[in-house]
Amino acid sequence: MEDKVLWTGNSSQWTNFGFYAVCVPLTAVFGLGLGMALWRYLSTRCHTYEVTTQRIIEHKGVFSKTTEELELYRVKDMKHEQPFWFRLVGLSTLVIYTTD
Repeated sequence: MEDKVLWTGNSSQWTNFGFYAVCVPLTAVFGLGLGMALWRYLSTRCHTYEVTTQRIIEHKGVFSKTTEELELYRVKDMKHEQPFWFRLVGLSTLVIYTTD
């Protein structure tokens, strides 16, 4: 049976909102906040997930790439968390419990 890609996506930049808010005054005072914000943006943008019919694949890294795969038969349980602030912007967290 071949793998068919069901979904591909990456984390939302909303998860970095607090970090970006701290970078704004650092940019005005020290000038390094812009570089820190750019690095966080790139690392979040390059962290992608791919769900296929057989596995969950996670790709991360800006310069050096790391790929982790999880076979779906190893998934034992899942939990869907949606705190108040995440609900406001349409986000949630999926926690997967596995034997891997």
